[in-house]
Amino acid sequence: MEKRPIAYFDLETYKDFFLCKFLFKETRQFRSFMMYPGKPLDILGIEQVLISHCIIGFNSQGYDCPILALALSGASNQQLKDANDMIITRGMKYWDFYDTYNVGFRFKLDHIDIMEVLPGVRIGLKTYGGIAHAPTIQDLPIDPSSSINMLQRVQLDKYCGNDLLLTEICHDVAIEKEWIPLREHISDEIGIDVRSKSDAQIAEAITKAKLGWTPNKRVVPHKYQFTYRMPGCVQFKTEQLREVQRIVASSPFIVLDKDEDTDELDPDGNKVKSGIRMHADIKKIRVTIGNSVYKFGSGGLHSQEHGVVYETNDDYEICDDDVGSFYPKIIITQCLYPEQCGPRELEIYTGTYDERMAAKHAGRKKEANSKKIVLNGKFGKLGSKYSFFYAPELLMQVTISGQLYLLMLIEALELNGISVVSANTDGIVTRTPRGLADRRRAIMKEWERQTGMNLETTYYRGIYMRDVNNYVAITMDGEVKRKGVFTKPEIGSGPSASKAPHREICSDAVIAYLKDRTPVEQTVYRCHDIRKFLTVKNVKGGAVRYMHVGTDLEPFEPNQTAEDLGKVVRWAYRRDYDGAIHYRTNGNQVQDSKGAWPVMTLPDRMPEWLDYEYYVKHAYAMLAEMGIR
Repeated sequence: MEKRPIAYFDLETYKDFFLCKFLFKETRQFRSFMMYPGKPLDILGIEQVLISHCIIGFNSQGYDCPILALALSGASNQQLKDANDMIITRGMKYWDFYDTYNVGFRFKLDHIDIMEVLPGVRIGLKTYGGIAHAPTIQDLPIDPSSSINMLQRVQLDKYCGNDLLLTEICHDVAIEKEWIPLREHISDEIGIDVRSKSDAQIAEAITKAKLGWTPNKRVVPHKYQFTYRMPGCVQFKTEQLREVQRIVASSPFIVLDKDEDTDELDPDGNKVKSGIRMHADIKKIRVTIGNSVYKFGSGGLHSQEHGVVYETNDDYEICDDDVGSFYPKIIITQCLYPEQCGPRELEIYTGTYDERMAAKHAGRKKEANSKKIVLNGKFGKLGSKYSFFYAPELLMQVTISGQLYLLMLIEALELNGISVVSANTDGIVTRTPRGLADRRRAIMKEWERQTGMNLETTYYRGIYMRDVNNYVAITMDGEVKRKGVFTKPEIGSGPSASKAPHREICSDAVIAYLKDRTPVEQTVYRCHDIRKFLTVKNVKGGAVRYMHVGTDLEPFEPNQTAEDLGKVVRWAYRRDYDGAIHYRTNGNQVQDSKGAWPVMTLPDRMPEWLDYEYYVKHAYAMLAEMGIR
């Protein structure tokens, strides 16, 4: 499909008002198409935009496109509102919508839905806007069940325009991080449009195309049990780890489906959640090796350290060894493929891995990254009952193997006088005496030979850990690696693939101190970027700021008026302010919001009321949690 100019689009649907609004990227102009009593919808005008532009929306595949198709068929406001409720309140899928309402577009849309492209699971547009520091975050200003008057039409038109600006911001991020260009590259390569698909959906599409047929989705009954198959390469020297091996091999895993038995409780008394239940004997495993304790988990091995500092000096060197393509390599070396897909699927997967490695070594970054999407996407679908990749046995085979492999390496190093100070999913950090560096490398080479894995080493000047998931590491070249709470807030970072802003200036102050011994106060007070001081938080049910009539600065008391802030709130901490942000539903205080002042629209300059001292104190508290006094 030839390149067309971009138009962002969004809809607002009420029982007596419909709005389809476009933002044209090249001209920076908005265009609104409205329908309300006495004003018909300009169907030809909308179609002209759709035919001549690449239209980009957020959740547009599941909502905007089907509703717009119905609107273009001549549906009334009430018919559109009823159809809107079928999607929003009853969860109707778009493919069922088109069949039920017998509608579609009379031409092929050039369309991208960026919701699946952006990393993270079902994160809302307002949240992404907060993460990306959008100028304004605004929730829907009028209840969806309302009747809309003339002034409210203007209000909704402005609100919709702001959502289009948020969509543009998200699209720009997807371009900058090459998530869209990579999908365009894959689409050209395989002849299938994957621009609106997640990584896992792309893996499915490519596999189907290369297989030449679509595997059936597997049905696994509720409470289905299986055991882990121990690989021959897993061998331990100590009795402690041999006992761990025995427990893992003999303890069953149980597949649970909450849709099958909603009244059942798990062993802890909680309602059953869909997924794989790990046997209690495995969950209880705590392996003590050297000075570290390791815990098994469905997502990977985790050491249990807290508040520790390790620095390279004349006696020790600190190294981080990550396993490259850990899970894909386990899949390939153990010949793992879903039964419903057959062995041909593994051939395709192995070929993709080989192609990625060749492209990576040749410096063909775009090709290498597109193959990586496919490799990681398959693993991501092994636990989804909605995917033809679904194979809960393989999911646990991969993650448990990864943990046992790392324990083999940890055991070998510790038995040879080399301390492993941290382990997390796909890598370890070692503290090696200067005279044992060659021995460490030899042990790792032997481990690579046994398991078929490959290690990638980074040497650290120091690593400063609050815990295994939250730390700062500084390489010998002065580069900084951030993990967990220290990660820079941006779309595409953090454990959940997107990290919301939360007092970023405090992390910056901690890192500046650790790296260059810059005083915390200097970093905080010299910063003139309000975005560094912000917190963005999702508040279930919506948030409010309570206030007395005529004043803004008094703490909560009953019968106060309230400023409605919406479900995504952005704030900074205000000097000499004892108020907080509260849940709209029950009045409870939102976590960490004591002293928080809403900043739903970014100011042009630093506010005079900003409580710098609050951020200084919090930065010192973060250092203390890392064991630095």
